[in-house]
Amino acid sequence: DHTDVRPTILELVGLQDDYLHDGRVISEILEGYARPPALKKSTRFIALAQMYKQLNASFGEFAMAILKSSTKALASNDPDDATYSSIEGQIQSLTAQRDAVAAQMISLLNGAEFNGQTFSDAQAQSVIVQGQALLDQANALPH
Repeated sequence: DHTDVRPTILELVGLQDDYLHDGRVISEILEGYARPPALKKSTRFIALAQMYKQLNASFGEFAMAILKSSTKALASNDPDDATYSSIEGQIQSLTAQRDAVAAQMISLLNGAEFNGQTFSDAQAQSVIVQGQALLDQANALPH
């Protein structure tokens, strides 16, 4: 994903700035000295990073499920737009929840990648579970 290029390059060259990235360091490709110390301390870092991507990427699982549901809502022919209103209301709610969970995730990821902050596997697992629940809910919307 293009949003991951900048944080990955910054990490590789050892630079920091105060810009809050939407993307994350592509840690799956980093080895040895290239991996930040905080990443080495968490067994759940990659799982957290991958869940973040599925929730927040333009073509991630969440976005694709929402797109299918929104298309169904737009194609509905209810005279009072009941189907449209119902589906779009659910999408709005899920998107707000996704934004909150994604913010927690990127905070953990950025802290580990650029500030040497560690997080526990329990912290990571908590937001991963929340993220999976949102993916399940998005996939359960009418398609």
